[in-house]
Amino acid sequence: MRCHACGTERPRQELPFRCPHAGAEDDLDHLLRRELDIGALALQLPEPFESGTDENPFVRWRHFLHGYQAMRARGAVDSAWHAAVSRLDDAIAALDGHGFVATPLARQAELASALGVASVHVKDETRNVAGSHKSRHMMGIALALETYDVPRERPLAVASCGNAALAAAVIARAAGRPLTVYVPPDADAVVVDKLRAAEAIVAPCPREAGRRGDPCYLAFQRALIEGALPLSVQGADNGLAVEGALPLGYEHIVELASAGEQVDAVMLQVGGGALASAVIAAWRDAYALGFVERLPRFFAVQTQGARPLARAFTRLTKDALRMLDVDRPQDLPVAERARQLLLPTAAAVRAATMARAARTRSRYMWPWELEPHSIAHGILDDETYDWHAICAGLLDTGGWVVTASEDDLARANELGRAAGYPVCHTGSSGLAGAIALARDGHLDADARVLVIFSGNHRE
Repeated sequence: MRCHACGTERPRQELPFRCPHAGAEDDLDHLLRRELDIGALALQLPEPFESGTDENPFVRWRHFLHGYQAMRARGAVDSAWHAAVSRLDDAIAALDGHGFVATPLARQAELASALGVASVHVKDETRNVAGSHKSRHMMGIALALETYDVPRERPLAVASCGNAALAAAVIARAAGRPLTVYVPPDADAVVVDKLRAAEAIVAPCPREAGRRGDPCYLAFQRALIEGALPLSVQGADNGLAVEGALPLGYEHIVELASAGEQVDAVMLQVGGGALASAVIAAWRDAYALGFVERLPRFFAVQTQGARPLARAFTRLTKDALRMLDVDRPQDLPVAERARQLLLPTAAAVRAATMARAARTRSRYMWPWELEPHSIAHGILDDETYDWHAICAGLLDTGGWVVTASEDDLARANELGRAAGYPVCHTGSSGLAGAIALARDGHLDADARVLVIFSGNHRE
């Protein structure tokens, strides 16, 4: 685990949550990322991108997880990881009705017809543990706590009022660890009741006049300073937040290959950014191992109510085009900016732009100034914490950030529910981005699209 901005490495014997320089007033984007030794990993795997056929993704894809590699580096045998996963998964199943298995991937002709494209594949996370993909992130963190023998009385914290909170509550209770959830005062009463039923402490956080940023996240930050550990999906606070969802990517990559299918565009709804960052990383791993011949185009999706990633990406592309001496890049449509930056001659500029961005965070990412509102309330984060990795994935594949209207979000949810998925507006917002792309002529009739229905609708 290494900080992508300052290069500081966290040794395997240390719990790799934050860069030790995070919080310094140096404008660097301090965030830990796992560095995969592809050559060493290839020697461990029976096939180029396979890791067995176990139904539990945290067993099947264990070789790709830092927690597993750290456990082995400390001298534990392979069966110790299996036992740790089994214990926690059994406790989760006792609370939630089932543990972790690969979630379904299905081709949906009705959605393809509605978009006017060749195919739409849906990766369905609505029936995952706690009803969303967020549980994957939390499981990865919980397993790391077991790996590093963190005392069970050490408090955990999360800032969320939706799926992340519910997932954290289930995972924390199954692990026998105390959790405080920082929520806005108007948090959904159904969610609050479920959190308390899972024995989580619920702490409401009203906005303070004149203070920028999500008040729940600010309270969460104070809790970390006071000694709590982050059971959260903000990558800047927990370097392992991303990797628990890597199997989500590996699963659909392998399933597509097994069915002889390919996709051209992957739609990724973005709030804090951990889901998009994980899926992009999974595809990059598959490409590095030679399992896929090319990467699809990645598109991030945000709402009109809060779009800090869109703002950051616009600045990045304009800065990169200026380095290429393009005149008035602000006048170019976003698709043309993406096309020019994907040219072979622009590769060095893309790398230089992202390196600069890691050292000048405040130029690209800062809290959204207005209080955000949208029917897709689960992606209304004031900041996109994993913005850098997502922007790099968009630049390297010719994608961009799509801003979905409230009408697009409503239509996507209607289509998803009609197709038989109990998906919420946040969960179907990737499809909303595809609707916007198709309407604007950026998805042609031959396009093959992947969307992730990331969370279920709570009555």
